[in-house]
Amino acid sequence: MKNFTISIVTVFFSLFTYSVLAQQCAFDNQREILLQNPNYVQQEQLAEQKIQNFISNNELAQRNGTVYTIPVVVHVLHLGEEEGTGSNISDAQIQSSIDNLNDFYRGLTPNSSVDFEIEFALAQRDPNCSVTTGINRIDASGIPGYASNGVNVVNSNGADYETIRDFISWPSTDYLNFWIVTELDNNGGGFGYQGYAYFYNEFSNYYGSVMMASVFGYDPGNTNGWGLNSNGDNSTVVHEVGHYLHLYHTFQGDDTNSDGVADACPADVTVGTDSDGCADTVPHQRETSTCPANNTCTGSPWVDNNTINNVMSYYFCTDRLTEDQKTRSRAAMTGTKIIDSKGDEAPESGFVAPTAVCSANSPAGTNLAGILSVELNATTFISSTTDNDGGNIDKSINCSGLFNIDTDNPYTMNVEIAAGNFHQLGVWIDWNNDGDFDDDAETQHYSEDIVGGSIVPVSLTYPTTIPYDSYVRVRLMTDADNRYGGVNTINSPCYTSLAYGQSEDYALYIEPGTLSIEDTDTNELSIYSDHTNNELVVKGQLSEETIVTLYDIQGRIVREKTLDTSSVINTLNVNGLSSGVYIVKVSNRSQLKVKKVILD
Repeated sequence: MKNFTISIVTVFFSLFTYSVLAQQCAFDNQREILLQNPNYVQQEQLAEQKIQNFISNNELAQRNGTVYTIPVVVHVLHLGEEEGTGSNISDAQIQSSIDNLNDFYRGLTPNSSVDFEIEFALAQRDPNCSVTTGINRIDASGIPGYASNGVNVVNSNGADYETIRDFISWPSTDYLNFWIVTELDNNGGGFGYQGYAYFYNEFSNYYGSVMMASVFGYDPGNTNGWGLNSNGDNSTVVHEVGHYLHLYHTFQGDDTNSDGVADACPADVTVGTDSDGCADTVPHQRETSTCPANNTCTGSPWVDNNTINNVMSYYFCTDRLTEDQKTRSRAAMTGTKIIDSKGDEAPESGFVAPTAVCSANSPAGTNLAGILSVELNATTFISSTTDNDGGNIDKSINCSGLFNIDTDNPYTMNVEIAAGNFHQLGVWIDWNNDGDFDDDAETQHYSEDIVGGSIVPVSLTYPTTIPYDSYVRVRLMTDADNRYGGVNTINSPCYTSLAYGQSEDYALYIEPGTLSIEDTDTNELSIYSDHTNNELVVKGQLSEETIVTLYDIQGRIVREKTLDTSSVINTLNVNGLSSGVYIVKVSNRSQLKVKKVILD
């Protein structure tokens, strides 16, 4: 068993070169730049502590069976070619890469049976909640240096990472960003640097992975004519995603002078400096052109194939990952925002951002107080303390921060508070969406003397008039409690004197439920299913223009029709809809009826 020391000078950047020629790795080149930021160093240290605590507490066993799904967006930065030619690679090539990536990390390839219980899915919704394929094609020929040199790594005049990231990226806490580029360091898309990735780190501006179009795909026999490097085996993608999941190279620490050439045998003591942090791989030196029978650091044969065949090495015969690498990756990703992202789910139809309200202040960075997570109706959003997230988080502006409830059931919101200090917490809901929190039942909760690390249950209180089929704003606000100097009681959802805490806003969609909200006129209406003719029937006299709307159980509109006021019987065609429970709403300016129906 290895005893590891946590390094405070490990960097979140790694680069992979896969070819028959020895190549430099830009890990060391980027390291000095990134480590100039003390906050970045602290974030890496905290991430490693989290991983080691996870391992020490044997938390993996508690989470076995829980599959983490990571939404993916593929930004294809082409030069204006037709889709499927040159750097503008086809949908089929992209899908082949994602499919192979999932096979590998779910232990479904011939020589790699370790199931990480991590999957990758092309996004179905973009950051604005519009439908997407998860493939984002952009002509990048106008980026300075890109058309002639691609992306710069260490020695070209190509575009740098910051330029392409700022050119197009989606939030790193909701999506794994892949940038598919023409070339790296003016290598013509051939040998040399193939791609690079950053450790997942939701507080950093360095995230995702950059790879050449010539490596992004799985076609070992080259039967599709994609012209892939690395034998078409998708190994670069699998390798770089390993870095994204906090895996180091298995030879970590073999290059003491950072020139890209092995000059030492790793001591295997300090994670990220001279150790990869995995007990089931052994220290060795990098090689890119062979698969030697002996470990060059020991002179003896390999004890098993965990290292010589490991995807995180540079050997030419890599085909597997290990159980300890799985543990490390699961530890790194557990509790992160991205595993709760809705990016891989189809967007809710008709999302309308709630009315804007007053803003709370944004205190100077501290880590004394804050909200760590909010859970409601089986949906959880993970945040962090003020020091990392800032004083104000507004997720209400799009469906990335959307809770759903109906009007039939009681609900409890569970708010997890940061550890270490006593807190106060306020919760408000703008039920009538009028831009304030002053109306019936809009103050939901206030408490103080909350022990740090607690989960505070907040039972939702409904107003007299329930605003079904609408999107409203939820605000949570926390601060240290008033036993700390300079801290006052949170006395308003528009409080502007937060000392150490933060406010967080979310959207809440109120689905139509089985509870009817109706006046005496609509009591004469009847709604029922005609299974023989695949219709819904609305029977009764209508006094003015009336609309019937049918929702699925997720609150999405699936049918809608204006009814004939001259007829006592109106019908709505439901042919082609799946069997199940639906909500039907009949409404006009003076009448309203909501009912649950079952379609067979």
